[in-house]
Amino acid sequence: MKTNTRYVLLADDDIDDQMLFAEIFYQVSRELNLTIVSGSNELFSHLNACKDIYPCLIILDYNIPLVTGLEVIKELKKDSRFSGIPVIVFSTAESIGKQCLDAGAVSCFIKPARISGFIEVMQQMLVCI
Repeated sequence: MKTNTRYVLLADDDIDDQMLFAEIFYQVSRELNLTIVSGSNELFSHLNACKDIYPCLIILDYNIPLVTGLEVIKELKKDSRFSGIPVIVFSTAESIGKQCLDAGAVSCFIKPARISGFIEVMQQMLVCI
């Protein structure tokens, strides 16, 4: 599997969260690009359309439409094309961390209530690349 260290893939269905994430992402990282999808179907469509250039990191909201983040992680880890891509769960749900880590996520972060906290979390996430 080839990875392109040039982009991160965010899967989050909340438009406000997407916009805030993108704004802070580009403040924290000037070297990476960001691609945003809204749900699990769009996430897998994007990944399946990749020839051999994959995201260097997937950031996944746990509460996306149709399936949980946990189910998405399990599907990603079953597919050899995607199993090596680090996945971070980013959610308001505090109780999902252990399950997601056990399924193969490299880390879990709670969405912070304040912008300053969001910047700190973003910096910590990008260390995972």
